[in-house]
Amino acid sequence: MHRLLFVCLLFFILGCSVEPTTTPLPPTLSPTLTPQPTRTATRVPPTVTPEPRPAILWLEPNLDSHLRAAIQEVAAQEQIAIESEPNNASLRVTLVESRDPLLLTETVYVVADRFATLRDGVKFGDVQQVWQGTPRAELSALIVTQDTAMALTPLLGAPGALVQIVAPEALTNAVWQTPHALAIVPFDQLNPRLAAQTLDGQNILDHTLDLDAYPLVVRVYVEGSAERVPAFYNALHARVPATNRDPERMTSVIMTGVTAMGRFTAQAIDESGDPAFPARVVAPILSRADITHVSNEIPFVDDCPPNLEHDSIRLCSKSANIETFKVLGVDIVGLTGNHAGDFGYDNYVKTLELYEKNGMKYYAGGRNQADARKPLIIEHHGNRIAFLGANSFGPQSYWATADKPGTNGYDADKLKQDIALARAQADVVFVEFQADEVYSYTPDATNVEIFRRTLNDGADVVTGVQNHHPASIEFNAAGTREILYGLGNFSFDQMYSDEVRQGLIPRHLIYDGKLVQTELLTTMLDQYAQPRWATAPERAAILRAVFAASGFKTE
Repeated sequence: MHRLLFVCLLFFILGCSVEPTTTPLPPTLSPTLTPQPTRTATRVPPTVTPEPRPAILWLEPNLDSHLRAAIQEVAAQEQIAIESEPNNASLRVTLVESRDPLLLTETVYVVADRFATLRDGVKFGDVQQVWQGTPRAELSALIVTQDTAMALTPLLGAPGALVQIVAPEALTNAVWQTPHALAIVPFDQLNPRLAAQTLDGQNILDHTLDLDAYPLVVRVYVEGSAERVPAFYNALHARVPATNRDPERMTSVIMTGVTAMGRFTAQAIDESGDPAFPARVVAPILSRADITHVSNEIPFVDDCPPNLEHDSIRLCSKSANIETFKVLGVDIVGLTGNHAGDFGYDNYVKTLELYEKNGMKYYAGGRNQADARKPLIIEHHGNRIAFLGANSFGPQSYWATADKPGTNGYDADKLKQDIALARAQADVVFVEFQADEVYSYTPDATNVEIFRRTLNDGADVVTGVQNHHPASIEFNAAGTREILYGLGNFSFDQMYSDEVRQGLIPRHLIYDGKLVQTELLTTMLDQYAQPRWATAPERAAILRAVFAASGFKTE
């Protein structure tokens, strides 16, 4: 028996089977069997979260280099690889609008001439033809930077032989030096030495312009896989501006020349039966500016006496004629005029109260010297703009003192201090002068000295509001700041020559805290009181004379 058990054990170890014996085991040796659990036949694989494919980005080849660099920076931060083939990419930055694109950014481009131009708009079709190599009348070249050439290639085609590519810092000078040439620049890179042109009648400087109808807009989109686009787009959106032309960052400022509604001007207003007679023709344009300015040289007086003598030097305006300013939409009044005190201190203060009553702010004059020197700060669309002014012409008896109202008398050192104070509070500083009255397009030496010193002391725009005759214009060396030596008459009773009937109305555009444009609107004075828009020949005559006196050549 023991031998049999040993053999079976050996066979079990060796993997063989042993036939059971027919001899039953004793009851005491019967094993106790435990039931085994039933096993299911269904296989359930474990849940596994697949690893996402690495994000791959494709970039449109014609992107502006600054935009490309910004996108590449975000891609590096997000650990996104950049691929040269769009089909292999899970993310694409493209100029082609797909079915469900996300607009990343738009860049608006402007056709611009040099500031000293008689050109009044261009046609988009002409721009296209010159871009492709066919010259047009009065347009023989387009000057752009490499970035602009790249960005506009998908829109206009490859640049032809008439497209000159220059460095950004050389562009403005190249436009001035190249006959019959125009520049194409991004809107936010405009500067005062360039004159933006309307394109098929559309004025890019008008904040109400519908860009959907404007042809020079390049839009950039983000598209790709649904799980990849949102995070990438949000990261880009925080880094890349939505547009380079945001109407909510634009501020227009219109300034006017001599206003003195007395003497024969007062008579013309009375005869018209309309206290806003001087405003009626030009108000639709002037009232649309975000900030509309007048330089009012004389006080408003309730019982202003009629005085029809041209050589009278005591001037006032009827208080009812404040209606002219209301119709013009006047926001600010410069008080540098040399007739401010013609009817005494009481009427001067009453004039200030009349402005205040009608919601018009004033500067360069006040109830005392501190008030007269104080910068007027206006914030609009995020742009902080300061206005200052001074009277260098006199009479000094009308200058404000510590305890007497009047205009702000010119003192070079004090004005420099005031400009510094204004600069600390504002992005752009305007300073206006009642200086020597010069009946010429060329300023006298005294005005040149004072105005240039003021520009060098930190003003962005220095304006002469004293001249009854338009005068020249000049820029600082960088072309970012400017002097307008005289705007001529706006509403005054001089009608004895075309020159004293002529007027300049600069319309300045400030964008994102920077002066980017100065348009010159031109007027002619009629009926001793009412400015109207100059005809095309009249406008050309005014601009040619002003530019010639400025040393600017016109083509």
